[in-house]
Amino acid sequence: MPFCKTYIAMAVSAFGYGFFIGGHVALSPLVLVDLIGLDKLTTAYGITVLLRGVSTIIGPPIAGKIYDTFGSYDVAFFIAGGLIVFASFAFVLLELEWFKPKSHNSKT
Repeated sequence: MPFCKTYIAMAVSAFGYGFFIGGHVALSPLVLVDLIGLDKLTTAYGITVLLRGVSTIIGPPIAGKIYDTFGSYDVAFFIAGGLIVFASFAFVLLELEWFKPKSHNSKT
């Protein structure tokens, strides 16, 4: 990890990661229900877990190739962090009113 030069910094970083990833894991089904509905939850959650598995399988070899290319894991950490920030902004966009589909309620 690029900014963790001491054991204490690494321990604090690992604690923070573990603490915050727990919320991500616990809230994923709730967010999926909010986005697509309860009737499609099982399929969406299955696809989500599948994609997490694929990224877990291909991530380390890609990080290894980046290490071989640049001689440091710093670039791999920055790329991974950038992708997480990008995904966070994508989820924020999903919550904006102009992005949500218009409902066609005919209550007249």
